[in-house]
Amino acid sequence: IFISLILIIPSLVFASNFSITWSMLADSSLEIICTSLSGGLDFVFVLDTTGSMYGDIDSALAYLDDFADSMDALGIDYAFGLVTYGDGWNFPHGYNLTESADTFSMWLLPIGSAGGADAPEEALDAIMAAVDSIDWRTGTIRIIILITDACFCQRTSTCTRYCHSSWMPAEVRDTLLAENIILFVATPSHISCSSCAGTGTWALNWYRNMAETTGGAWFNLYSNFGAIYDSILEMIDTTENIILQFVNTETDTIETLYATINVGSCITIDSGTTIETTLTVEPGETVTFEWVVEFSSGCSGRNACFGVVIWSGSDTLRRFGCLTRADCECPLIPVWIACPESCPQLTSCADQIMIFGVYDSTGAGIDTANVYIRRVTTSGMSYVPLSQLDFYTFGDTTFITVHGSFGDGDTITLHFDSLFTTQGCKMPPW
Repeated sequence: IFISLILIIPSLVFASNFSITWSMLADSSLEIICTSLSGGLDFVFVLDTTGSMYGDIDSALAYLDDFADSMDALGIDYAFGLVTYGDGWNFPHGYNLTESADTFSMWLLPIGSAGGADAPEEALDAIMAAVDSIDWRTGTIRIIILITDACFCQRTSTCTRYCHSSWMPAEVRDTLLAENIILFVATPSHISCSSCAGTGTWALNWYRNMAETTGGAWFNLYSNFGAIYDSILEMIDTTENIILQFVNTETDTIETLYATINVGSCITIDSGTTIETTLTVEPGETVTFEWVVEFSSGCSGRNACFGVVIWSGSDTLRRFGCLTRADCECPLIPVWIACPESCPQLTSCADQIMIFGVYDSTGAGIDTANVYIRRVTTSGMSYVPLSQLDFYTFGDTTFITVHGSFGDGDTITLHFDSLFTTQGCKMPPW
């Protein structure tokens, strides 16, 4: 009988006869960081201050203190910023944010509403000004709240007298997604628009779709603003930011780096594309890939977990995490071949055994109902049923014995594909 045991877990294999091919994507250079939205929030209000908006600005201000009080009660670290616009845009209080709700209220209090000689306004440019010019704090979730009762002009609009835009809607969308900025929008359920804008009623659909695409929401401007703030707080409670941080520790430049994420059934990707791309990573450079996800409250186990993969050419690295874990990233659990490496020579007896060792130094706990070992014989491939696996735990080590009945001359190859911890973490490969 010829028996081959294979572990498809690069750099975690302890077997002396197993060779490892090192890739330029060093294992130590990849880290998963998860942050809840309650960890730090930067809100920038982008306000349409044209003549018809006076009462709506007052409404946004009236409930602001309650909104801040609710965030204080939740222990949320927040800051506010302001951009105003109409036919043009400006920063009435500079580019810095304030961490004081009272100060922000004072910023809003004297804002008047005037101008806006035609229906479209420069909302796209005001959003981009907020993205590019506001001094966002490091490591926070960035949220823009757009409040308007008008459509917008775009670069191709012909409103030459009052509304001049440098942007197209798709460019603004791509920028918000690339920067992982969440957009909330409050508009009327019907907005009029001058024909020169070239957007018509489609502008309302863009407001709605853009908010949902970035992980935010659209609200009716004439609803209770307190309800709008409450909805934002509800979203904050079930949203996480997954950050994949990669450092090029090698001496060579990585020409193209890709990253993708696979999520359990309790997780929904709100912003960030499924596959993210960074073109060039210089030696020593750090790059991040980010996804904002919504997490179903009360979910546990494998459905609350996710896997991330980065690759360049044929080199691949994987990491796994669960949103139920305090530190998010799943521990790396080494697996090695315990037998036949250190066992007596196998014979042609009917009952042969192979043993894998699993070292769980983190105390994650091995879910023995979810261990996947692939067996390849001349008859084909199948996963070894649990009835042919025995588990014995000694300290932090679990030994997995694989039984099978084989005949003389058979060739058997075992692939240790994956296992799960009791929290739902999956060990590679995904």
